[in-house]
Amino acid sequence: MHAIHDYLQNSPLVQRPLVATLLLNIDLLIDPQKYGLYRQQAVDAITEALDSSLINEGVQEKCCKALLILGGRFSLSGKLLTEDWILKVAGFKDGSHANSIVKEADLDIGDSTLSVSFISKFHSPLFLLCSIIFIWDWCNCPFFYNNQEDEEQAIAKWLRNLSVLLVGSGNKSFLEAISNCLAMGNRDLVTACLATVAWLTSILPSPTDDTELQQTLCTLISQLKQSLESGAQVQHKIIASMSLLNLSKIAEYRVMLMTIAEEMVGPLRSLADVTWTAKELYGIISSTTDL
Repeated sequence: MHAIHDYLQNSPLVQRPLVATLLLNIDLLIDPQKYGLYRQQAVDAITEALDSSLINEGVQEKCCKALLILGGRFSLSGKLLTEDWILKVAGFKDGSHANSIVKEADLDIGDSTLSVSFISKFHSPLFLLCSIIFIWDWCNCPFFYNNQEDEEQAIAKWLRNLSVLLVGSGNKSFLEAISNCLAMGNRDLVTACLATVAWLTSILPSPTDDTELQQTLCTLISQLKQSLESGAQVQHKIIASMSLLNLSKIAEYRVMLMTIAEEMVGPLRSLADVTWTAKELYGIISSTTDL
């Protein structure tokens, strides 16, 4: 792991989002409860890369992949499924997304193409070697259960540990970077950021007394509302509605949402027949206001 950390420190900017993601995942696999220098620097590197992605297209592309990898949903053939999974949970029935999920679900658990298709995208011999180590550890982690319920519990636990690193202990920088990327409006980057916010908000704890973090979340809610109202794709609107619904289940965040309830009613009503998340959020808003 020390070699990966050294590589992160000396790698070109365009490679750092994926190298940092690799380092973060391996560090979590080794000891989920121990907070150390490696994982902090990995989170910092991802955050800095998100900031750089606003002006660097190459970094932007790698940030999209890194964020979707963090979501923990990809097939054994290496296809990133975080967005597809969230849309599936939301009940969205778009043909292209539904078909990709069905095809990936049919993959044999013993599919050995993961190491070939996933790591072949990287060119550094060191990163190739580290990727193989990561895949070996990953395949021996508790994600691979015969019982789907046990697997989902393991993934949820993994994401909770990851969320503590990304937004816990008053660490607002990552959320600030996500919010800035959402404001930029690049379609692929917005997709990756919205998907990240969706799973983060599903396990987000009640807010702390950190006023700066609360302000960051307030700004993020505003960005989610913007995506709900005028997202470039219906998928963006659906994922935004899921994140807003997640936040509405926490009293402190619900108060924030009620301040913009009137602006969300129209978009939610138009999405109600497409996803249950918009329908449920519309019901919550309608029951707590005079709308």
